[in-house]
Amino acid sequence: MPLCLSCKDRNGRFFKEVFFPLAKIIACGYRGYSYLHSAVLRSPARHLFVLPGNSGSGKTTISRILLRVGWCCLSDDSVLIKRISSGFILLPFKRTIKIPDNKKIDKIFIRSHRRIIILFPEIKRKKKSSVSDISPVEAMELLMRCSAHMLTIPQLARKQMGMLSHLLKRAECYRIELARDMLRDKRVLLSEIESVNKVI
Repeated sequence: MPLCLSCKDRNGRFFKEVFFPLAKIIACGYRGYSYLHSAVLRSPARHLFVLPGNSGSGKTTISRILLRVGWCCLSDDSVLIKRISSGFILLPFKRTIKIPDNKKIDKIFIRSHRRIIILFPEIKRKKKSSVSDISPVEAMELLMRCSAHMLTIPQLARKQMGMLSHLLKRAECYRIELARDMLRDKRVLLSEIESVNKVI
């Protein structure tokens, strides 16, 4: 009997955490939305910051810090993106942290003239954090890793690649390496983010 209950629990978790979310992603894909494993935040200056990355890359760590200093958050984990003639529509797909109501966004409409910054976070075992430019080719490769579900279905892969390409044309791309100094002192992160925020 305990074994059967254990198996039932495992199957329940599989359907809840894997099967149903994947089915929802595919269904949204056929309705014109693309999936991206990414945190999305809006700065006080109303710039859009997209932080793609798989689990453990630092998305939630950065999101928590920026929420404390006045930023708004669409999601710290994954989003749905739809390209329209005048820009993009973004919806939260999954949130893993509780976001205060006054900092939570349920939908973002980004017009073509709005600034989009893509930060690829990566936790590093070194002393000093850094932010560096990243080439469009490398950025596309990293974005593809964060939307692999859509790329396995031929009918959706072309639309997904088109959306990612258009997003990259509109965005500025950087890699942010989170080292020990940034994890110990949030001011280091804020300083690095501010340096990116000021780039025109």
